[in-house]
Amino acid sequence: MERARETASALAQISGGDLNVQEFLREINFGDFQGKESDFLLAHPVWQTFIKTPVEVTFPGGESVLNAQKRISEGLDALSLQHQEEDEIVCFAHCEILLLAVCACLNLSVNYMHRLTIHPASIALVEWTQERKALHLLNCQP
Repeated sequence: MERARETASALAQISGGDLNVQEFLREINFGDFQGKESDFLLAHPVWQTFIKTPVEVTFPGGESVLNAQKRISEGLDALSLQHQEEDEIVCFAHCEILLLAVCACLNLSVNYMHRLTIHPASIALVEWTQERKALHLLNCQP
């Protein structure tokens, strides 16, 4: 979350907005896989399953992909209830969390998350209210 917080701080300084760290935006808990080199990950069956069918994955010593998506969805639901429908809220998170949020927004299975692309420092614009969830932009790089 450190890099996400740095980026958010820059926007907060420019806009004069508040910076609030939200626990639900933290990265998937990869457990025993955290910090491992790509050679290790690519050779491991759990990681291969994560790439092909993430809905089936619970990371050893970590969390399941479905629990991570539930966390982000519930967090966005709660955040939307704290604000007016016309309010704009900017959230910063890492790729996998954003992909899971987009899948939830579109009511797509998490098995499709790796078909989507979110580049570093790109923008996804999502409308998230109790009545409506819609994706307006994905992977926009101004």
